[in-house]
Amino acid sequence: MNFPLMIDLKNKNILVLGGGKMACKRIKKLIKYEPNIKIIAKEFDDKIFKLQEKYYKNITIVKKTYDKKFIDKSYFLIIAALNDKKLNEEISQIASEKNILINNMSDFKNGDVIFPAFLDEEDIKISICTSGGSPSLSKQLKKEIKKLIDDELKDKLRELKELRCFLKNKLDEDKRHKILKKASKMNLKEILDLKKELKHEIEDWNKR
Repeated sequence: MNFPLMIDLKNKNILVLGGGKMACKRIKKLIKYEPNIKIIAKEFDDKIFKLQEKYYKNITIVKKTYDKKFIDKSYFLIIAALNDKKLNEEISQIASEKNILINNMSDFKNGDVIFPAFLDEEDIKISICTSGGSPSLSKQLKKEIKKLIDDELKDKLRELKELRCFLKNKLDEDKRHKILKKASKMNLKEILDLKKELKHEIEDWNKR
C-alpha cells in the first residue's frame, strides 16, 4: 500500500536506466527539483540531450549497455525504464535488496515508488493517484483542481504564511492555532484586515 509523501530531492542521486521517451518523461518531472540525475543507456531520445544541455549541472549521460553493477547504494532512487520488462524486473529486485527506492516503468506494482499526477502551483502542491486504476482520470482530476487555484488563492496563501510567521513567538500555541484556523476560512480582504488588527493589538500589549 502506497503512502503519499513529499520528499526534498535537491542533490539526491538518481539513476535512470534507459534513454527512451518514457525515461525522458520521468526526467522532465524530476529535474525541476534539482536532483543529480545519471542516465545510462545504449541510445537516447533527442529530447534527453536537450534536457542535458539545459540542465548540464544536474544531468549526466553515459552511453553503455545495462549492467547490474550500475545499481549501487549511492543512489537514492532508481528508474527502471529499459525497453525490456524482464530487465526492469531484475533492476527492481536488485534495488529492493539493496534498499534503494525503485520506480519500475514496466509495472508500477513491481516497485515502491509511483509518479502520480502532480499539481505544482507555487507553494500549493497536490498529488493525485488512482493506484493505477485510471491515469486518465487522475489527469482529469488534476485539470479540475487546477481551475480552483487562481491568483486570489495564491495571494491568500502568501498572506497566511506571513501571518503565521508574524504570530510565531508572539502568542501561545493554542491561541495562535485558533487564529490561524479562523484566518484560513477568511477571504483575502478579511485576512489583510485581521493582520492589521493583530499587529495593533500586539503593539499595544508590548507597550504595557
